[in-house]
Amino acid sequence: METFLEILKYIIPALVVFVTVFIVLKAFLENDRNKRQAEVKTDREKILIPLKTQAYERLVLFLERLTPGNLVLRVSRPEMNVIQLQAALIKSIRDEYEHNMSQQLYVSDEAWQMIKNAKEDIIRLINISAAQVNPSARSSEMAGILLESYLKNENPPVVSGMNFIKEEFRNLS
Repeated sequence: METFLEILKYIIPALVVFVTVFIVLKAFLENDRNKRQAEVKTDREKILIPLKTQAYERLVLFLERLTPGNLVLRVSRPEMNVIQLQAALIKSIRDEYEHNMSQQLYVSDEAWQMIKNAKEDIIRLINISAAQVNPSARSSEMAGILLESYLKNENPPVVSGMNFIKEEFRNLS
């Protein structure tokens, strides 16, 4: 029995030291891991914030270019008829959209849906405006109807999309 007590005299302090070292070491390693995760997150944000900012900038530019006034000025030529203007406007929109598709990685699903809705609404407005004019008429007739229809809209999809994008960007930081 005395031998057992003698062994316990050495084992108990050793166990106490072991448990203490284990707890301290575990806390130290946990703290170190948390620091590394914070550094990785900070480094990631340093890379992502400029990319997200650029994505929002490009999408605002895309929406600005979608406005019928800007679109018609950029695409229309005096020799075009209605069908040519309609095709050129839609092609310009689709090309610009395809060019900016990768930006959906950096914005919310709702923001991207607003972009898609604005694009589709403008294409629909172009098609409706073209249907109201003789296909062989001068493009300026269709352009006038398109601009007038867009301006009559109380809540233009481009403006709604732009407001949504701006608000989401402000909430990003």
